[in-house]
Amino acid sequence: MRLRATGRTVLPQSPSMRRPGSPVGGFSRRPAPQDADVELSQDAPRFLKGERVKHARFGTGTIAELSGTGRETKVTVDFDDESIGRKKLVVAYAGLERGWE
Repeated sequence: MRLRATGRTVLPQSPSMRRPGSPVGGFSRRPAPQDADVELSQDAPRFLKGERVKHARFGTGTIAELSGTGRETKVTVDFDDESIGRKKLVVAYAGLERGWE
């Protein structure tokens, strides 16, 4: 197993050297900035049922179903090419593009 340097220096601390409430190991958590732009949640749907999409290999189609959340979200797409038909794809790997007519 290879270890990767993180650029952090951690000095060993005995329990008597630590301040009460400080984390073991010398790391501390910084609170998230309150005024930062709100990012979309990983669990927020990136696609909607009925939306038109394009796949690099299968062409254009319409999303018929969605299931799962985050990186596990799956879409069922009815592709326009009848020889391809309906495909179930994992959004994280499918490379779908939105907004195709």
